[in-house]
Amino acid sequence: MDRFTYWQGISQTTLQLVEYLKANSPTTPIAPQLLIRNVRIMKNAGNLQGAEKVLDELLVQETEIGKWIYKNKQDHHLVSAVCIQIKGDIQYNLGQWSQGAKLLIESLILFRYGFTSQKAFYCCRHGLV
Repeated sequence: MDRFTYWQGISQTTLQLVEYLKANSPTTPIAPQLLIRNVRIMKNAGNLQGAEKVLDELLVQETEIGKWIYKNKQDHHLVSAVCIQIKGDIQYNLGQWSQGAKLLIESLILFRYGFTSQKAFYCCRHGLV
């Protein structure tokens, strides 16, 4: 669904669905891919504070009700690397170059050493998350 709405140019529908689920069904876990797409839409729309808030929530690894349960640790590393990369981009664009660069380097390290599978690295590198 995420990729389809993106390709069709109707990503706003995805954003509305995610917001609806958060508001009306807070105990339903939402896939990280949808939350990351939501963050990218928010970032492109200029809602940087909201985007960073969602990224911070994704970076916290908790197993409480309403949180996504990762099948393995590598999946969480992949999501963390993407979140840190987006946070670095936001910081860099806000003029906080030093903080943005640190986050971008941290994401590169996670991409390089956080995965044992080249497939996971390839998928993440080419935006297939």
